[in-house]
Amino acid sequence: MKVLWPCFFMLFSVCTLATEGEGRFESREDDDQIFIEQQLLFNAFKAVITTEMNNSGLDAKDFWLKYHLKFAEYFAPIKEERYEQHKKKLELNKNHARAKVLEERYAKSLRWKRLKLMRKFGRLTKAIKSYSVKSRSRSPQRPKLRYIIVKAEVNRKLLNSVYFKFTQEQVEGALTHLYVSYDLVLDGISWQEIGVENSHDLTSVIQEHWKRKLGELFGTKIENIVITNAETNERLKLFYKSDNSETFDENADIQIASFYNGIWLKITNKIKKIDEKKFLKIRKFQVEGDVIALELKNKKNILYKDFKIEHHVYSYEDNHKLSSNLASLLYRIPMAQISLLPSKIRSINLGRRKALLKINNISNIIELFELRDILAYKGARLRVSSHLDRFKGDRGLLTLEYQGEPANIANLLLELKQHKIGVNKLITIPATDNPFELFLVADDNNNSQIEIKKPK
Repeated sequence: MKVLWPCFFMLFSVCTLATEGEGRFESREDDDQIFIEQQLLFNAFKAVITTEMNNSGLDAKDFWLKYHLKFAEYFAPIKEERYEQHKKKLELNKNHARAKVLEERYAKSLRWKRLKLMRKFGRLTKAIKSYSVKSRSRSPQRPKLRYIIVKAEVNRKLLNSVYFKFTQEQVEGALTHLYVSYDLVLDGISWQEIGVENSHDLTSVIQEHWKRKLGELFGTKIENIVITNAETNERLKLFYKSDNSETFDENADIQIASFYNGIWLKITNKIKKIDEKKFLKIRKFQVEGDVIALELKNKKNILYKDFKIEHHVYSYEDNHKLSSNLASLLYRIPMAQISLLPSKIRSINLGRRKALLKINNISNIIELFELRDILAYKGARLRVSSHLDRFKGDRGLLTLEYQGEPANIANLLLELKQHKIGVNKLITIPATDNPFELFLVADDNNNSQIEIKKPK
């Protein structure tokens, strides 16, 4: 994705340039050309909007997550109504071949309906003033995967309005879902050698005990503890890796809402047989692994620990006793870290937001440090903190963290206009609809000079 940055002339007059965005879409067998084109364009518009938000210092990830959540809420009753209509048609058509045709038509019409409503939802695409298609292409390896690159001009005032409309609600700090994934890996041995027929015989028991313990630790502070399956794991991976602007399919809409205020607890163990004495019917096992907890909304790692390697000797004369001993061991190993999870979650604030602040015409790094102090003082009510991301030449970039609504931090930055920095500079904001880009300019009213007297 390429960004054509605004260029500033003397006195900060703005030359507006188009922004490039790439849309990609992998079609299905029954997708017609019009649907594919519309989906590609919409995805390209979203890429353009993401770039514009990032360039303006807005939190694009937070916006897209809120956008998809609110669309899921809006679309759910529409989907339910259409499904009820579809069920009535199926009841009237008992013929198997006819029912299959109706299923295909229903799925296709639902995708069309979802795309049309999403394009209109929140007046998002109204922010695209004009656009032109720069190129179209397909993946050589995957012919159904198509790409489009567009150049678009954006109505930034309208885009800012849409942004604040979707993000102005305070983020709830309460968790709703805790997802527990367990991966048990065998190194050079079979499931039968640890006393079970398959992995599920062992892992399901351990996971249920972890779930019960987590329920005791969290009590009513969490709504659902979910033992994941392969499909949920894949959706969690997609959600965690995505930039939140991705268009999820209609089946994922519901899960997005539960992922939003969720924690993903991933536990891994590896068992290796390092010795066996057949005449005594005993085996010596080496067990290792790790645990990681991911906060899904902000894509943060809040807990990570490599387990200490342990060696244990068990009899395999009785398979049930062998598997029970191993299950008890595997349950115990991560318990110290699992017990820390509630305090780790309390230590993070799911209600804090981030924004990028660009500063231009900097003379030295001291000016940036002074600006940080001003932000901390004036932003005490929002608990504003900042750290320096980049300082090169006369430009700097600060990451701001704060509590409350995005409109509050925007108003705080607008209040900095004409505030003094050092002895001879003022903060200016050329575009009041984008307070996330500041300029430090000379204070023309400060012409005082210090006279150094010559020695007599």
